[in-house]
Amino acid sequence: MKKSPPNPPTPPALSPASAPVAKPAVRARRNTHPAGRGEGGRWLPGVSPNPGGRPAVAPEVKEAAQAYTLEMLAVLVRVAMDEGAPPAARVTAANAVLDRGHGKPTTNVDAKVATVDVTKLHLQALLDLSAPAPRPIGAEGGHSVGAL
Repeated sequence: MKKSPPNPPTPPALSPASAPVAKPAVRARRNTHPAGRGEGGRWLPGVSPNPGGRPAVAPEVKEAAQAYTLEMLAVLVRVAMDEGAPPAARVTAANAVLDRGHGKPTTNVDAKVATVDVTKLHLQALLDLSAPAPRPIGAEGGHSVGAL
């Protein structure tokens, strides 16, 4: 015959006078920054918030999805060719078919990169603001031109 474990002792009942008084929670201020973060909570250079990268798709999920590739391609083609389908659905399906058949198109960026000396621009703006305003014509001697 198995013995059952003994019951734990019950604590004595507390009267309202002997009950402990709850202290207000005091939140301690931390002077340290979490690992990998600097002042202001920004990530430090060379530190990744996700060092493992994107999680891999489970092989069984990938295999199950690939089993339907031909059928799903047929659905996309059907939607793209259906003149009664909304134009947005037709364009989306057509793009999906083209992306799978030819790859996503490359994007060419034509950019002009220039170096700007902000200090020089700032100094020029200050000089422009501090230059004396030009005087109106005829204001030198109080006479206007032609008033002789």
